[in-house]
Amino acid sequence: MATDSWADGSSRQPNAGHRAVAPTSAQLDVRDLAALRDAVSAAAPDAIAHLAYRPPDHDVIITGTRNVAAVVAETGVRLVHLSTDVVFGGGPAPFVEDDERHPVGDYGRAKADMEDHLSATAPRSVWVRTSLLLADPDEQLAGRDLGQVELDVAGAVRDPSTFSFFIDEFRSPVRASEVAAAVLALAVDRTEVVGPLHVAGNRSMDRMELAQLVARRMGLDPSVLRAVTQAEAGVVGRRPARVVLDSSRATTLGLAPGDP
Repeated sequence: MATDSWADGSSRQPNAGHRAVAPTSAQLDVRDLAALRDAVSAAAPDAIAHLAYRPPDHDVIITGTRNVAAVVAETGVRLVHLSTDVVFGGGPAPFVEDDERHPVGDYGRAKADMEDHLSATAPRSVWVRTSLLLADPDEQLAGRDLGQVELDVAGAVRDPSTFSFFIDEFRSPVRASEVAAAVLALAVDRTEVVGPLHVAGNRSMDRMELAQLVARRMGLDPSVLRAVTQAEAGVVGRRPARVVLDSSRATTLGLAPGDP
């Protein structure tokens, strides 16, 4: 039996036997509860992957997630919700799922609030906390399916004065394709997994180190990239300095990504 899972706005087949129904934001606004109910009724999915986000519009996160949770509660459909590493405010050790959250920015606070909302209204859902998403190396070289990290690096190579990269801000970058594979598995195979799950790369990197890696993969010159500290940028306390995720639980489930 084919399984419908709502994904990332693409029409790609995520796996044999599964069909992705993935409306774009132009086709479906998750902030419109009536439209969302109609779309879910028409698609009759076995699972929903809620990835919607439009920076800096946090209403998409808050109202959109509340609406998705309402539909899930009404229908009993399996929900895989994408959350973020920055529900944590930073610390010296890798964060595990049960660590106390203390976001320092609006985005992290909105995501943390929606985790709490899902826990109360859709307790059988799973929310995947992940980190900076990267295209696969062959896609980076070909300039396909690039995300914000790659776009920032390409822009900084073209004009180094427009962008600098932190040398004291550490994350767990991960390939988007590996997160997508984990989302699919959680949607259709690992339905017993609920609550938070960390799915992030197995290597912590500062933003400058990551930018240099991406530039090399894209065939660009990493030597022109400019480094900066949080203090020099005046953002100490407004951005987490070190948020590294421990994905040990995902490893035990066979879902942990590898090297970014």
